[in-house]
Amino acid sequence: MTKLTRITVALTLALALLPLCGMGMASADELEVAEQTGSVPAEQASPSPDEETGLAPLATPVGGTFTDGDFDYQVTSATTVTLIKRASPSGGASAYTVTSYTGPSTVSDGTDTYTVTAIGDEAFVFVATLTSVSLPNTVTSIGARVFRGCSALTSVSLPDTVTSISAEAFSNCAALVGMNLPDTVKSIEHRAFYGCDALLTMVLPDGITSIGEGAFRSCRALTTINIPEGITVLSQSVFARCPALTNVSLPSTLTSIGENAFGECLALTDLAIPSGVQDIGRVAFVGSALTNVTIPASVTTIGEYAFAQCPDLTNVTFQSSKPPANIGPEVFGIDALPNPTHNNPGFIVNLPSGSLAAYSATAEPTWNAYFPYFVEGSSSVPNTDGTPPDAGSTLPKTGDTLDLALPLPLILTLSSLSLLGVLAAIVTQKRRASR
Repeated sequence: MTKLTRITVALTLALALLPLCGMGMASADELEVAEQTGSVPAEQASPSPDEETGLAPLATPVGGTFTDGDFDYQVTSATTVTLIKRASPSGGASAYTVTSYTGPSTVSDGTDTYTVTAIGDEAFVFVATLTSVSLPNTVTSIGARVFRGCSALTSVSLPDTVTSISAEAFSNCAALVGMNLPDTVKSIEHRAFYGCDALLTMVLPDGITSIGEGAFRSCRALTTINIPEGITVLSQSVFARCPALTNVSLPSTLTSIGENAFGECLALTDLAIPSGVQDIGRVAFVGSALTNVTIPASVTTIGEYAFAQCPDLTNVTFQSSKPPANIGPEVFGIDALPNPTHNNPGFIVNLPSGSLAAYSATAEPTWNAYFPYFVEGSSSVPNTDGTPPDAGSTLPKTGDTLDLALPLPLILTLSSLSLLGVLAAIVTQKRRASR
């Protein structure tokens, strides 16, 4: 084949293949039309993958929302969503009108599928129709005030993936009688169960480490609470105004009883304060029904009015030979000086032997009011009028000799009467024998 012939064949093949090279590509005219109309040729319509994830862009972007079934969701990542509050015209209560929520673990916006990992803040706030809730085990957190004011809510099932009960999560759920908290819960935030009027008891998980302020305040039916080991602080007002509370067990790990922790617990007559407690906050037990209180030697601070207005408190025992370093005014609610009379008839303060001088030297001015009620090393015979115990009115201990200290004439008279009685008995016996 000559050189000219080879060139001719090559050109022919190139011309034949040229249409094939343009297949699948838009012409310049087509691209111009697309720019003007906003359309894209079909072969170029597929979105390009994300450079970091390699995934196609979401139909609903992160932060966007969509509805699946009866509920609204917000996208939080390429694979997860949070169930959110449905806005209402009033802006207060959530607009959901459901009677129950049995949460699905996954939902879809019609294009992409997501895992439900959270229930958002106020998602069901003040939904008065809601009676039962069961969360899927994909949920790891529940938001603040999520079920607040759900007045008909009686049944709640939480998965063991939840680690915290958020602030006011169940506050004012007036029909909620009880709830089993998962063992995974480590904290209960402030006012989580505030105002749950029907709540009878609450079993706290062993692994819990903190209970927030007012967490169970005003739970009017609550009767029993056992605080597990590991808790070191009882927060402010945590069980305040629980008028039916009668049984409380405190852990040995406890070091601080917060302000008003058990204030106005009208049925709480007995409570053992653990030996490791260092601080008892102001008004910690104000208005409670305590009858006896033992202050451990570990206590260094007692806040003002800590045990004031306790109408049945008659016996206080200090275990330390030295008074607490920090004592607030009127910790036991005594009347003002200069003529103090405790409100409770028979009130006494028991001190260890040899400690009277140390307790009497306490700098707190109103502490002086308790001096007349101090009894060192023994139990006292209380006075029923609220005045201090009489001098020398200590009860005899086992083995003590009872010294009557009677006048000599009276002793002789009693002795004579006893002798005459013996003689009369002998004469009577002889007369009976002679018959």
